[in-house]
Amino acid sequence: MELEFKSDNTYTEISGHIKFHSVTGAWSVSGNQLTMVGTAEKRAGMEGRIYTFSITGNTMTRIMMVKPPYNTMVYKQEDICTRM
Repeated sequence: MELEFKSDNTYTEISGHIKFHSVTGAWSVSGNQLTMVGTAEKRAGMEGRIYTFSITGNTMTRIMMVKPPYNTMVYKQEDICTRM
């Protein structure tokens, strides 16, 4: 997955190894919470995804508790991003 946070508070996320999927949207930070709202999510009236995050050097760790409507069960997603 490639995730680019731009200085104008937009992002681009590209994922997939066989079929690529691209998502664009807006991001914002409040304290240690990162909110990402995809363009399609915003059009659908959804609030986006909220992560607790920390940055150490070139590494950002994001933790998200996924709740409905994104899934029918609650689960924790943790990923680590490295600045390129």
